[in-house]
Amino acid sequence: MEWSGFLFFSIATVAYVWNGNNTFRKKEWWLLLAKFIAVFFVTFLLTFSLKGLLSVWQFSSVATVKIGVLNFFTSCLFVLGGKLGVVGLCTIFSSISDFHKKYNPRYYPTLLSLSKETSSLFIVLIKCLVSFGSILAVYGIWLG
Repeated sequence: MEWSGFLFFSIATVAYVWNGNNTFRKKEWWLLLAKFIAVFFVTFLLTFSLKGLLSVWQFSSVATVKIGVLNFFTSCLFVLGGKLGVVGLCTIFSSISDFHKKYNPRYYPTLLSLSKETSSLFIVLIKCLVSFGSILAVYGIWLG
C-alpha cells in the first residue's frame, strides 16, 4: 500500500504542477482555496466513515487506519501546495515586473528583454525544484 500511495501521489503532484497556468486570476485563486477546503472536508468525512466502519467490521487496526488517513491528507496537501508554490513564485515575479513597468519606465525595456530571455528557463527551474521537493515530501510521507 505504501508504494502504491507513493507512486500515485508522486505522479499526481508532477502532473498537477506541470499542467495548467502558471499565474492565477482571482477566480482561480478562490478555486484553489476551495480545493484546500475540500481536502479538509473529504478527510473529515473519510475519518468518520472509517471510524463507523471499524466499529461494525474490524478490517484493520485503528492505528493503521489513522496512519492511512493522515498519509492521504498530507499527500493531498502537498499536491495542492506544489501548485501553490509554482503559481505563487510566478505571481511574485509578475508583480515585480509590473512594479518596474509602472515605477521604473526608464529601465523597464532592458528588464523586459532580460526577462523574455530567462523567463521560460526560470519557470522550468521552478517546476523542477517544486516537483523534486514534493516527490521528496511524498516519499517521506509514504515510505519514511
